[in-house]
Amino acid sequence: SQALTAIGLAMRANQQYDDALLYFDRAIATTDNNTIDIQLEIAKTYTLAQRYSEAENVFQDSLETLNENTDAEAFAVIHNGLGNIYRATHQLEKAIHEWMLAFKYYESQSDHNQTARIICDMAQARYQLGDGKRAMSDYERALLLLNSVDRETKGIVMANAAIAYADKGDVPTTESFFAEA
Repeated sequence: SQALTAIGLAMRANQQYDDALLYFDRAIATTDNNTIDIQLEIAKTYTLAQRYSEAENVFQDSLETLNENTDAEAFAVIHNGLGNIYRATHQLEKAIHEWMLAFKYYESQSDHNQTARIICDMAQARYQLGDGKRAMSDYERALLLLNSVDRETKGIVMANAAIAYADKGDVPTTESFFAEA
C-alpha cells in the first residue's frame, strides 16, 4: 500500500489527478491498516483538481471516522482542507470556521508554520468579507510568529502583510515587507 500511495503522490505532483486517485484507491484496497492518511491524500487530490464537492465529501466522510481526541492532527488537516475548499467556493464564513478548528490544534502544538499560514488565510477571508480591521489584527498576529517559522512561511506572511498594508495606503511598510519577503 505504501508503494501505491507513493505512485499516487508522484502522479498528483505531475497533475495526473485521475491516475493518482486510482493508485490511492488501490492502496486503500490493499491495506488492513488505518486508511485516514490515504483518504486525506484523495481529498487533497480532488481539491487540486478543483473537484471541490468530491473533496468535501471525502473530508466529511473522514471526519466521521475520526476521534478528535486520538486523531487530533488528522482532524486539523481535515478542517484546514475544508477551509481551503470553502475559500475556493467563496463560502468565506464557513472557511473561517473550519480554519479556526484547525488553528486551535496547530497553536496547541506550537506549530508556528501552520498557525501563521492559517492566520493569514483567515485574515484574507475577513478582508474579503469587509472586516479590514480584524484582518489587519490577524496579519499583525502572524507577524509576531516570524522568528519561529521557516523561510517559505515567512515569505507568505510578509507578502500577505505587504498587500494588506498597501491596501491601507502605507507605502513605506509595504515596501519594507516586500523587500523582506
